[in-house]
Amino acid sequence: VELRSEGTFSVVSDDGDIDFSSVLDTDIYTNTLEASAVEDVEISTGRDLHLFVRDELVFENSEELPSTTTFQSGDNFRLEAGDFTAEGIDLDLKTNDLYVFARRGITLESGGDFTLDTGDNIEIIS
Repeated sequence: VELRSEGTFSVVSDDGDIDFSSVLDTDIYTNTLEASAVEDVEISTGRDLHLFVRDELVFENSEELPSTTTFQSGDNFRLEAGDFTAEGIDLDLKTNDLYVFARRGITLESGGDFTLDTGDNIEIIS
């Protein structure tokens, strides 16, 4: 699966979960990626999950109780963004190799738990 957007790629659920799954690889290229759900957001792939966001990547929960955002990949998870912000959520990263690169900054303000489950390598650069 490959998704490209010159502007904003927005995924919104007003009444439940967002579940975006692929058996093989998923590549998302966009200026801004926003995911907003009342409950949970899950992006999973059988092999590689790559997010290339030129400007900002934001996951936030506006409700009282934290929702859960899950990134799960069978092999590699690669995230590149200008700014990466996760606020008021439970954040789960499940992968074999993790690479996170933010040109300007990484903000993790969890309203609940931050879980990192990796089999081999972790590389976080800001």
